[in-house]
Amino acid sequence: MIPTYIIVHHSGTPRDTTTFESINEYHRKLWNFKSSLGYYIGYHYLIVGSGKLYQGRAENEEGAHARGWNDKSIGVCLTGNFMTEKPSDEQLKTLKELLNNLCKKWNIKKENVKGHREVSQTLCPGDNLMVWIETYRRVSNENIDRKAIIEQIKGLLDKLV
Repeated sequence: MIPTYIIVHHSGTPRDTTTFESINEYHRKLWNFKSSLGYYIGYHYLIVGSGKLYQGRAENEEGAHARGWNDKSIGVCLTGNFMTEKPSDEQLKTLKELLNNLCKKWNIKKENVKGHREVSQTLCPGDNLMVWIETYRRVSNENIDRKAIIEQIKGLLDKLV
């Protein structure tokens, strides 16, 4: 699989007490779909409340996180219920770094970073994380546009001299 999307989720469980192990065990009982890394968790990455990053699946391996999208996306989950709480600053810092790295590595467009609710009928990843995702896409795209405009201006200025 060559991923062309990144789907961001929340666990729907308490942010600071949910663990990689607890989600892995829940997914083992749910569908028993083991990854090449030896885990059952359906997400490729999990970011816990402290900001610590866990990998559950190889990036080019099909996930089990968004029906109809698993064969073309990397699933990233943050622990928490972001309808009722906010992601920690540490989680958002790790998420931003991870998204930037994955987009660069796999040549994934920023507009292809989606909240789970954008591809399925669900509240996931919660309002408080969805706002951050929308801002991430917008700011990233604005930065690209600004750079292109600056280069165009430099080219025009060079012609004037």
